[in-house]
Amino acid sequence: MIPLAFFLLACAAVYLGCIEASFSALMRFSLRLVAERSGRPGALDEYLDDPLLLFVPVRLLLGLVIAGEAALLSKVVGIDGARALAFVLVATGAVVIVCELLVPLVIVGRDPERILEVLLRSFTPVARVLGPLTRRIARTVAAAKRPVAVPAPHEEPDAAARAAHLDTEARERLSEGEERELLQSIVDFGDTLVREV
Repeated sequence: MIPLAFFLLACAAVYLGCIEASFSALMRFSLRLVAERSGRPGALDEYLDDPLLLFVPVRLLLGLVIAGEAALLSKVVGIDGARALAFVLVATGAVVIVCELLVPLVIVGRDPERILEVLLRSFTPVARVLGPLTRRIARTVAAAKRPVAVPAPHEEPDAAARAAHLDTEARERLSEGEERELLQSIVDFGDTLVREV
């Protein structure tokens, strides 16, 4: 039973590693332009707009898979000394390197967009289940990036904080819209240039 569970966890690590590797490859500018040009609707477009919606659930699930693999290895080996603990750590590290890095990079190497498109069909429901946790983490990350506004001496602290928060949200929305618009104009320019040539 333990070898089967370990094999299934290794397969889950390869699956999640492929999603992460293919999406990371698409985040490179040249491949992102191709993805934007193809105008694929749905989950990929949503994840390209906000990468945390994909990276948070993938990283969370990969963490659970690693913990499961380490637990299974420690159950088989039995941690009764430093030598057994070192073996479990080294073996878990080797599984992570092979199943989460090397194998996914080989699988994704040629066509990351196609691989991601196939894998997102099965991953999107899982990401939706983890959606509330993902959004909470994304909000926390966004809040950590915001500059802290110091209220003016004559203003109430609550009013200044609200004004700064609204101003920051408006700038973020404008920045995201401008980024998307700039990317789309680059894609359109490339299409026009190709047609003219």
